[in-house]
Amino acid sequence: MSENVMKPHLCPTCGGNLNIDLKRQMYECPFCGVTFDYSFFEEDDVLDRAEKSLSSGEFISAKKGYEFVLSNIKLQDKL
Repeated sequence: MSENVMKPHLCPTCGGNLNIDLKRQMYECPFCGVTFDYSFFEEDDVLDRAEKSLSSGEFISAKKGYEFVLSNIKLQDKL
């Protein structure tokens, strides 16, 4: 499959497919209304936030971050 294919980003809050708001340069969830800066989905940033959450005892937040990275790896394997 082509490397230029955009992979969908799922909302870490509700699991819905995120829309891209080009004007504001953000992702927006049409289901729960949460918005994310483009950089939120950069894998290194997500891993860094997950590690900080884990070290500060925020286990649910850490789990969501690690699951997000793992889901992206699985999605990339399918492409």
